[in-house]
Parts: sequence; C-alpha cells; structure tokens
Amino acid sequence: FNIVVLSEDGTPSSYVLTIVRAKSNDANLKSLSIDGSLIAGWSSDITEYTLDNVSENVDTLAIGYETRDINASVSIVGNGLKHGENIVQLIVTAQDGETKKIYTLNVYRELSSSVDLVDINPSNPNHDLQENEPYHYVVYVPYGTKTYGRDDFSLDLMEGASVIYAVDAIDLSQTRDFVFTVVSPNGKNTQEY
Repeated sequence: FNIVVLSEDGTPSSYVLTIVRAKSNDANLKSLSIDGSLIAGWSSDITEYTLDNVSENVDTLAIGYETRDINASVSIVGNGLKHGENIVQLIVTAQDGETKKIYTLNVYRELSSSVDLVDINPSNPNHDLQENEPYHYVVYVPYGTKTYGRDDFSLDLMEGASVIYAVDAIDLSQTRDFVFTVVSPNGKNTQEY
C-alpha cells in the first residue's frame, strides 16, 4: 500500500510498502481415510500405519485425504498393490515447495485363492496341446513316444502358486493320464489337472 508523507513545507513524498507473506511450511495431513473410513488411530503426527488383510480382489486402495493447509499438495506412490506385502506412501509437500512429510501405509494384500494356470506350453514343438475342458488338456505326441512327464511341458502359474506332481513321468503304454495339482498362492485351494 501507499504511504504519503508531507514535509514541513507541504511537499508530499510517496512510499510504497509491499508486504510479502511467507509461504506455509505446513506439510501435515488433516485426515487420511481408506474407502471413506478414517484410518484407525489416525493422528497427523503419526506417519506410519498398517493395513492387514486387504482383500485379494483389491488392486488399489481408495485413499482419501485432506491437507491441513489447502495450499499443500499430495502425491501417492505405490498404490498398485501386488499380493502380499506392499508399501504405499503419501508425500505431502508444503506450499513452500521444500517442506515434505511422508505418510507410509504398510499394506498386506491377501494372497490369491486362484488355482488357474496362466499358461501351459509343451517343451517339444512336435507336441500339440489343446484345452479339452476346464482343467483338462489333451496333448498329441508323435507315434512312438514312450513317456510323458513334467519335463515335457512348462507351466506359467500365478505368482505364489505351486504345483505338486504325483510322478515325474508316465509310461504311455500303461496309462494316458499325467496328473498334477496346482495349489493356490494362499494354500487354501487345490485343483487337479
């Protein structure tokens, strides 16, 4: 604003006074919620929280937040959840652009219960594989093939899944069914193929 000062002889002198307010250094969150519910034990002073048993079907958290200073900004890192342990961070940057505060969410997404194969591929290009029905494949092998087993194909399983083989290979003169069992990543489900 302008200040006008009159000298003794009445001559005015103008002065401009510019006031610059410092930018806020407040990098605190006022609230933090998941799926619309405030995080248990919430306090802007606590910067680390644990979320156990997030459903296997949740691949991103629905995070809601409010900054204490409306001029602060927030960026979220790591919110693409994989099965198992994850770290999601909310990085709050104050209006001054320098002051930062990081809120960390340690998230455990439940392991998958799926027993589905991602893919199955014959190791030998002369073997033709076709899905006959769910969980049942037919492999056409050249005439004269005597055995078929786990070394004759590769499985692409969901992360964390495992496979149990009853035998390493079968004698094709005695049986035509090579059986293996897929165990879901969470260990709760099995499927025989």
